[in-house]
Amino acid sequence: MGITVLPPDVNDSRWAFRGWARSMRVGLMQIKGLRAETADALIADRESRGHYRSLQEFLERVRPDPAQARLLITAGCFDSIAGELTRPALCWRLLAWQEKASLRYLPVPPEYALPQLIAQEVERFGFPLRCHPLELIPAATLPPRRIAAASMSRYVGRSVTMVGVLITEKIVTPNGATQWSS
Repeated sequence: MGITVLPPDVNDSRWAFRGWARSMRVGLMQIKGLRAETADALIADRESRGHYRSLQEFLERVRPDPAQARLLITAGCFDSIAGELTRPALCWRLLAWQEKASLRYLPVPPEYALPQLIAQEVERFGFPLRCHPLELIPAATLPPRRIAAASMSRYVGRSVTMVGVLITEKIVTPNGATQWSS
């Protein structure tokens, strides 16, 4: 579809997803485990006092629960303001803030390896941002001959194997009530 999916950002995200032109910013609502109160406090503080310049400034202004701050770090919400600090380095700074320790001699470990970053995205959002979800399926498990969904009409009456990613489903109960899930 050609849409650029942008990760959540402490200075740009709202609760819901936002889209413009050919881009879409992941909303804070998508971060599994993030409480609405944390997101509301972040957004309210940012709107009243301006953008955050560092993780430290965010921690001092919002004073979040450390577990909630860690979710935001590992979801990439601070990547745009981290400078030379990696996500593991930000986690060290969060720990130092939590323990009221000095930031002076904290390590700056290397960034997580790509497979770990993708695993964190799947864990935090339910889908990867760095690649298409179908790229995570090992080639050996895919059928040898594949067809595009757009050409399914040419295979009416024939048996085909379809590979895809469930985005949402609509469950209709016997009484006619509808439930949506993602």
